[in-house]
Amino acid sequence: AEPNEAAGPVTKVRYEPEHIPGGNDVLKLDLPMGLTIIEFLDYMTMNLHLDYLYDPKKVVGNVNLKLHGKFAGDIRRKDLYPLLESVMQFNGFVMTRKGNLLIVVPKAEADIIDAPFVDPKREKLEHGDVIVMSVFKLKHIGTATAQQLLTSMQLGLKIREVPEARMLMVTGYAYRMPRIEEVLEVIDRPGEPKQFKSRQLKFTMAKTLAPKIKTLAEQLGTISVTVAAGAPSAAAVTRKKGESAAAFRARQAAARRAAARPTGARAPAPAAKPTVYLEAGEIPRVLVLERVN
Repeated sequence: AEPNEAAGPVTKVRYEPEHIPGGNDVLKLDLPMGLTIIEFLDYMTMNLHLDYLYDPKKVVGNVNLKLHGKFAGDIRRKDLYPLLESVMQFNGFVMTRKGNLLIVVPKAEADIIDAPFVDPKREKLEHGDVIVMSVFKLKHIGTATAQQLLTSMQLGLKIREVPEARMLMVTGYAYRMPRIEEVLEVIDRPGEPKQFKSRQLKFTMAKTLAPKIKTLAEQLGTISVTVAAGAPSAAAVTRKKGESAAAFRARQAAARRAAARPTGARAPAPAAKPTVYLEAGEIPRVLVLERVN
């Protein structure tokens, strides 16, 4: 895939109900400016020919409407659906449909009403399914990154990660699912490939030159350089004349500990600078450079 190629789904999911019985029937929408949420549900379900179930202790509140446009006066029956959906979300409620019964709960309890699962194989939603569950497959970014972004944008009521399958399971308002698809298509793209280069040295060892390059680059202040930690090697220790074997081994161990001891803490580089890792290659006179951003 090209670096800027979007990883969008092949088949789009439909999140709108395809058919409402008598949807083109014209009704006279005569609602007061202020009414309770139950009075609003009564009117809507009566005209959509549905029943509904709710807890009167939890489904409470008022609806305030000022209708001067499309919803004022005569209205087609099928246009009641987006109005119902918007009022439910605005007042913090969700609902789904079981047969001819609507189940209405606060959005914090969305999990208990088993939102219908939506995928490209499902032909349609039923009117009354205000919330749905959908699965989004990722190709290039991690599930944690996608979840954090959707949460920060308040997209989705419940977002669950499946890292092993690179999938997100999202429960949310049906009409907001296309927005989630659009956001994920924008961010689920391949990153810039890493660049590796090596330089053959003639007169010095790579492990000797790497720290000097790091010091010089940090003085310039335009790039952050990290030198890979190599295996510590002790300076050659020779046995002194007349030295016992135990004393010789002790001096060798002390030399190894001194070689392994860190020479100093590295100050953290600013995050905004490009970063280059330097590593002495397996061949002593080869220096490997890796640019990561």
